[in-house]
Parts: sequence; C-alpha cells; structure tokens
Amino acid sequence: MTSSYDWRENSNGNFVCVDAYDDLIATVFGNAFDAWQIAINNNPRGAFVDGEAYETCEEAIARAEAILDGAPCEFALPAAPRPDTTDWKQQRKKVLGQPTYGRRLRGLSASVRIASSGKWFYVTYDKSGDTSTPQGWFETAQMAMAAFDQRYG
Repeated sequence: MTSSYDWRENSNGNFVCVDAYDDLIATVFGNAFDAWQIAINNNPRGAFVDGEAYETCEEAIARAEAILDGAPCEFALPAAPRPDTTDWKQQRKKVLGQPTYGRRLRGLSASVRIASSGKWFYVTYDKSGDTSTPQGWFETAQMAMAAFDQRYG
C-alpha cells in the first residue's frame, strides 16, 4: 500500500480508499472464491473492474491505485438502479407456511408477513437495513399492505 492514497479497512474486512473529502473513490473486496476484486466508485453505484481478481489485497490495492492514476481497464456494466417505487410482490420467503410480500415506496422498503398469532403486520427497512417494530395487526395480508400504503403513500 502506498501513502499517496488513504486506504482503510472496514468492518467487513474489505478496504476502501477515500479522497481528501472522505468521499469513497475505490473499494477492494474479497469475493466468495477467496480472490480480491476492485470497484472504482466514481458514480453512486460504482463500477466493477471486469475480468480481474487478485490473490492478495495488496495486489488489488496496487492495481486500484494504478487505475485511479489512469491505467486502462475494462469495467463491467453496473447493475441497474433499484426502482424507487414498486408494486407489492409476493416474495420467495414463507413464514408459518404463508407467503410474504414486499415493496418499495419512494425509497422506503417494507414487507408484510404473518405472526404466530395469525395476524398480519408490516415492517419497514431504512437504507442501513434497520427494521422497524411490527406495525398493526390485521386480519389479512391485503389489509396490512393497504395500511402501509395509506400511511406512507
């Protein structure tokens, strides 16, 4: 690691590079195959360096710095942004043998599921992944979805 870039290890064991304003400019992360990969964070979603994986984080960091300094590379297409608002969709996960439902409404995520009492409720998730306490106790999933929509819509 060179001193020209400010690399920090985060809580996930990955390494992030920040500029003088503490803005994220690159990430070196371990993948499921025990290799290190690079993302250059020059837009809100970042861009993954395509076709490159390294045995050590030090090798990946050196390559990331070279890319930041202008070395050529190929970027994978970034994933499409998640829509800000979706309709209610049945999810794969089941609770107590019943389906669960999810949606996004102007960036707020929510899910509806059944409790062991047989009543339905919704929870919301913020951007950090924190979950609200269960909201409402409804006779049907549709009633819980409608209550969320009325409150946040």
